[in-house]
Amino acid sequence: MPKYMEEKKTFRLGTIMLLSTRLLLKSILIVGLGACILLPSTAILAQKSERGEDLSLKDERKFQSLFFEAIKDKSLGNNRRAISALEECIKITEDEAAVWYELARLKAFEGSFYDAIRDIEKAIELEDNNVFYLELAAQLYRETEEYKKALNHLEKIVALKPGDANAYLDQAEIYEELGDLSKTEKLYAKAIEITGESLEISYRKIQAFVRAGKLNKAIQETDLLIEKFPTVPEIREMKADFYLMQNNLKEAISTLNKLAESNPFYTKTFLKLALIYVNQGNFGKAIEYAKPAFASKDLNIDDKMRLMLVFYESSNLDKTHVDSYIDLAQSLTEAHPQDGKSWAVYGDILYREDQIEKALENYRIVTQLAPEKQLIWERVLDVESRLGMVDSLLKHAVKCTKLFPSQPIFYLYSGLAHIQIENHDDATFILESGLALVINNPAMRVQFLNLIGDAYTALRKFNKADKIYEEALSIAPNNPLVLNNYSYSLSERNQNLKEAKKMIEAALSADPKNPSYLDTYAWILFKLNDYDKARLYIQRAVDAGGEDSGTILEHYGDILFKMGETENAVEYWLKAKSKEGYSDKLDEKIEKKKWLE
Repeated sequence: MPKYMEEKKTFRLGTIMLLSTRLLLKSILIVGLGACILLPSTAILAQKSERGEDLSLKDERKFQSLFFEAIKDKSLGNNRRAISALEECIKITEDEAAVWYELARLKAFEGSFYDAIRDIEKAIELEDNNVFYLELAAQLYRETEEYKKALNHLEKIVALKPGDANAYLDQAEIYEELGDLSKTEKLYAKAIEITGESLEISYRKIQAFVRAGKLNKAIQETDLLIEKFPTVPEIREMKADFYLMQNNLKEAISTLNKLAESNPFYTKTFLKLALIYVNQGNFGKAIEYAKPAFASKDLNIDDKMRLMLVFYESSNLDKTHVDSYIDLAQSLTEAHPQDGKSWAVYGDILYREDQIEKALENYRIVTQLAPEKQLIWERVLDVESRLGMVDSLLKHAVKCTKLFPSQPIFYLYSGLAHIQIENHDDATFILESGLALVINNPAMRVQFLNLIGDAYTALRKFNKADKIYEEALSIAPNNPLVLNNYSYSLSERNQNLKEAKKMIEAALSADPKNPSYLDTYAWILFKLNDYDKARLYIQRAVDAGGEDSGTILEHYGDILFKMGETENAVEYWLKAKSKEGYSDKLDEKIEKKKWLE
């Protein structure tokens, strides 16, 4: 919302705090030790104490000391001590208006408005022509919604200072609150008569019309302002906003187009037009206007992000404009290179379009600009895991366990990385540490248990592995990944092969084209001496994407060897040698041209 549409505050503490800088006390100037302070006049103090007696020199000095301490405490924020000192001043004499005024200001700041009113009225009783006292009283009565009393004090100010526009403005606001728009308008006009044409006052007047629901009147006022201030783009923008509030899109668009023509460097116009068109579902037009807006370095990135997120969500359903959205996201990074949000949204749209290498580049920039962003680190580790970037995954996962020591997800990635570099002892320790942090998240618990089972299998601690896998299946009995890994673990040691076969069949029913699951099934069939069926499923594993897996290609060779096709077996073993994931017996198989147990 434009600044001119911000809600006004009925009680302005800032005004009260500033009044002291304008207060002209009856005072004497005391100079000493390089300091200057203002104190109440000794002429007043010399009159009477609260008992009606002349003040002694001792009382005068005590009064001045207390008043000085009060002002010092107030400046240090020690309001209660300041109030206490001022109340001691009053015990010496009740006839110093400045003391009552300072008390009122402090109590108002503390929120004790009725006590503040009592004190300021006492100050006014002693000095009824002091504008600052009257201003504070008016503010306090507005706060307590005693509007007639507030107006009474403001009228006194007008009588004392007829050229003070602020008093008219305050009255205008009160009459607006009372619902008297006619008087409000007249008072704003009076203020403008004093100050001359003022955008600030005109905005306040227009705002009053808007709050009263008089949008047509507000639009008329903006037209008058456009004539007087034709080069101020915010006025036309404001007019367009009023048309939007009336749901008059035609006039809003027309107004904004005129503004774009007259001031093409005011890029907020293009952003507003883009938002209008995107709300109409016209994404082509929205993109057209978003381009100059997104390229602008002057516009706030958060305003752009709201539109970018709409584009992002829409691209999930309609891929027509995806390339344009990617270009817009890139332009955000160029306009706001030091803001992590621009790189994050660029990374997100690339990630969803499966351009994960480019997405990773953007996410890594975010982690440099804002290393505290946990979700971005999760994306970094996810992509590094998917791309098989084991060294980077290990480095960043370990870093994240230190940055976010209570977040189990980072222990999961760290454990995975340690398994991949065959550091299984450390993997079990890290994974069990992370598992202890998992609360009310069964799915994540299963992920941890599955990896712990894999690590124990690699360490040949099969009893522990079986116990862990079974715990995972007790939580998620149909989890295909656990079923696959458990069944493969059993097949590697030739144990419970029939049970392993049932488990991998259940996994394949959930994910029939998964090359790893197809490979496990083929391998179990191989161990059961069902070579024909094993060959059928290992071929399916290759066709499903397993042609780059050293494990799958090596298994293919093993099956072919058992079927008597030695030359074909060696051919597949050689293919496996050029990939990753083959066993440490592969070289010997190739050399001896035979399968090894």
